[in-house]
Amino acid sequence: MAIDEQSRYSLHQLLEGVLGQSGANSLMELLPPVGWADVATKGDLDALEGRLGGRIEALDARLSGRIDGLGGRMEAMEERVLGRIEHVARVQTWSFAGALIAAMGLVAALPHL
Repeated sequence: MAIDEQSRYSLHQLLEGVLGQSGANSLMELLPPVGWADVATKGDLDALEGRLGGRIEALDARLSGRIDGLGGRMEAMEERVLGRIEHVARVQTWSFAGALIAAMGLVAALPHL
């Protein structure tokens, strides 16, 4: 049987007649605001903690795996970028050296023209 506000008020009035207003108020404050079926027990909370703990651990494992995989992909990308920079620097150095040698040859040939 669900207790409604009218039932609670009637109980408070009865308790007030027996215990006085202060005692009735104190006792009524100890009652839950809803039916006892809606109140969680320590066992309920322990079960919820177990379920949530398991879900959090599973999520942590999934995220750790993804982060580890992401780290490996980032290292591979870094190697590719560094390799490309090295290649471009090598091509640029040889191009500059070739242009410098050609310019030096042209400067050396100018007095003979």
